[in-house]
Amino acid sequence: MKEKEMGKEMNRILTFDCYGTLLDTSPARLAIEQIADRHGLDPKESFALYEKCENEQMYEHDFRPFDALTPEVLRSMDSELGVDVFEKNVDLLWNAYANFQPFEDVLPVLEQLKADGWRLIVLSNTCPQLMERHLKALNGLIDKTLIASQTHCYKPVLSFFEQAEEKFSLDKACHIHIAAGYWWDILPSKKMNWDAIWVSRRPQDNQLEKEQSVPFVHTFADLCGRIQDILHA
Repeated sequence: MKEKEMGKEMNRILTFDCYGTLLDTSPARLAIEQIADRHGLDPKESFALYEKCENEQMYEHDFRPFDALTPEVLRSMDSELGVDVFEKNVDLLWNAYANFQPFEDVLPVLEQLKADGWRLIVLSNTCPQLMERHLKALNGLIDKTLIASQTHCYKPVLSFFEQAEEKFSLDKACHIHIAAGYWWDILPSKKMNWDAIWVSRRPQDNQLEKEQSVPFVHTFADLCGRIQDILHA
């Protein structure tokens, strides 16, 4: 993507996934594990069940906004385990969601990217209540957002990405998508013919890195350099 060939240098856009990319989501896992441990349930198995039930509620049912979906996820967990534990603790989980904070390497890099003239846009499987909190946590550095409550679908459904491209005219911009979710973001990006950078924070991703031909970084500290690699490839 050579900017001088594309003639798009004045319209530079970076789109980001939010959770696991910009914000650390581990408090949600800890909340589920804490609820499980208090009630004599296996914490790790409970979190695995949470992820399973969340995927089922997101992708096997009609669309519901994230704030309506979360209690259904916990209700499904209770049903599968034959307990009355998780749904009544929805406030504990929701508080964990609301208080997600940026990874320590994120804000300095976002500040540098803004200074370099990039528009920063978040594409996220979330709802307005959470996004409002999380934009504050990101120090107001994000220019625009597109969330599931607007698209009426959850990533990796391709319609989410198609709506983003149309809303922000990404096909007319110098654009790169940046995300930690390989299946949720990077693969759909490839289907959209977007340039993308995979933020591979997890050690277990290392083997997949060797098998896939997509640019990646382990930390945001390396992001600016990787962006330049793509621009001048």
